Amino acid sequence: MSSREYEFGDFRVNPQRYELTRAGHCVRLEKIPFDLLVLLLERREELLSREDITAVLWGTSPLQDLDQSLNTAIRKIRVALRDSVEDPHFLQTVVGRGYRFIAPVKVIEREAATEPATPGGPRVALATPRMSYRWRLILAAISVMLVAAGWFALSPSLSESRNAVLVAVLPFEDLNRDPERLYFSRGVTEEIITQMGRTASAGFGVIAGPSVWRYRGAQPTPSQVAGDLGAQYVLMGSVEHEGPTLRITARLIRARDGLQVWTDSFDGPGDAVLPLQQDVAVSVARAVQSQLGGTLGKTSMRRPPMDGEAVDLYFRGRFYWNQRTEVSLKQAIDYFHQSLARAPGYAPAYAALADCYAALVYGCYLAPAEGFSQARAALQQARQLDPEAPEVFASEGYMNMYFDWDFNAAARNLERAIAANPNYAPAYDWLGVLFTATGKSSAALVAFEHARRLDPASLPILTNLGFHFHYSGRNKDAEEKLRQVFLRDPNFPLAHFWMGRVMSAEGNCEGTLAEFGAASASLHEWQPLIAAHGYAAGVCGQSLQARQDLQRLQNFAKSRFVTSYGMALIYAGIDDKEQALIWLRKAVEERSHWLVWIRLDPRLRSLRADARFQALVSKVFPGG
Repeated sequence: MSSREYEFGDFRVNPQRYELTRAGHCVRLEKIPFDLLVLLLERREELLSREDITAVLWGTSPLQDLDQSLNTAIRKIRVALRDSVEDPHFLQTVVGRGYRFIAPVKVIEREAATEPATPGGPRVALATPRMSYRWRLILAAISVMLVAAGWFALSPSLSESRNAVLVAVLPFEDLNRDPERLYFSRGVTEEIITQMGRTASAGFGVIAGPSVWRYRGAQPTPSQVAGDLGAQYVLMGSVEHEGPTLRITARLIRARDGLQVWTDSFDGPGDAVLPLQQDVAVSVARAVQSQLGGTLGKTSMRRPPMDGEAVDLYFRGRFYWNQRTEVSLKQAIDYFHQSLARAPGYAPAYAALADCYAALVYGCYLAPAEGFSQARAALQQARQLDPEAPEVFASEGYMNMYFDWDFNAAARNLERAIAANPNYAPAYDWLGVLFTATGKSSAALVAFEHARRLDPASLPILTNLGFHFHYSGRNKDAEEKLRQVFLRDPNFPLAHFWMGRVMSAEGNCEGTLAEFGAASASLHEWQPLIAAHGYAAGVCGQSLQARQDLQRLQNFAKSRFVTSYGMALIYAGIDDKEQALIWLRKAVEERSHWLVWIRLDPRLRSLRADARFQALVSKVFPGG
């Protein structure tokens, strides 16, 4: 990279450091727009055609929509420079011809820095005067805290160029149509999505599995998928067993015109399904990446051939895991244990076990100490077998947040998950939850929006945006997001639960109880719903109903775990502050994961002035 710097107006561009500043302040600009700006500066006052620009930045690419990419890059440059199309001061458009940089430019020649340039975008320049060792340690500590606390806030685009092209992997068709093996093609699809996500590097992303399951058994057109999910490319395929042989066939289609740009078949023994899936994923990644330029990201660890029955059992477990009920989660755990009995070295089964135990805790079906302990033990096994697995990092971050109350560690592990797989939507979603709980509203929104882009049809992610706005005190925005969920699924129970929470915060008693009633059809024994209903009944003057809900939880406690946080909520609703504080203290002792919301939950507003409540808050948030 040239050691030159360019000055124009209040702006300075340092190509070596990928840095754009205005009056000494860093201006954010992603890699492709930044490279285009440097190109325009280097060839200033020269009219560059669109063809010249795309040839330099992308090469000749039939795969990518270069017109749209160039338009986006030009727009981002104008936004960064505060320039206007109608009255340009820096970047002139010559309609039908191209672009020209028109402002006077001062070129500053400097010695090339020995420090390597940082690819992927600008960074903040740090002055480096001589300083004591003590001050260097202090600055290093500050840097670590900034990364842990505000990574998304400092980089809201999160390397947006990395997801410039989205690929949707549609459910693979099972050509054998064996009703006993319907789960198998879904498992193949999930694994290919996972492997592609870990293989993809800058230039494209992969739509998450939950958004593509709507197409199972259907034959959507590529243009329909593009409209539904925002994908530019669609991967379609099939799996077929022919005796002892397994064949996976895949084809990559450009969505805008239906052009098939790549196809291949992969054959192997039936017990080699995992290596075959990885071969498909890497081959598709190469087909896309070769058109975008650059190199592939780090590929997943090559897994050895597996016992076919062990893989079948794992896919059966994932089928039940996706249903998320108490019964289905326990069925999934049983299948994962059976899979590991046949294949003790299968890391995904250990990671899946951890997810099941964490989900049982979240649903209040297991005590946090018991469930998270079992989850950690499974994660330890998975980490030894696949130390770079994004699922392991993300699950560890989840437990750092909900059980350890170590929010910096949670951020670090979730960031590591994203680094290992930039397309792993749950990591962005959980990071949004983390930033919401710790009061970083802007960073949370960025994380949730990235999760939505990768998993655009996910109703839970859209619902999480609703609860984010609720906990941020923006109930009107929360209501708007939740109504978007109802447009897709009028009966989605979690959206009704959170709509009831929103209406409760707004003092709408009739609407609150109606929404909780709608949620109870599917969540009738879910403790958070019972507690929310009891609280709302109490504040709405229906103390008899509130005490019935309290008695219901007490009856549960005779045979199963009951969250103390839920008991505290009902007592707060009937204005029994002493009992509410007693049960919150018990919730701290049991390390209830709901306590991450203790500072934001409006249902605890009446307790906040009490010093005993503040002491409990300090247990969860010791730094304030």
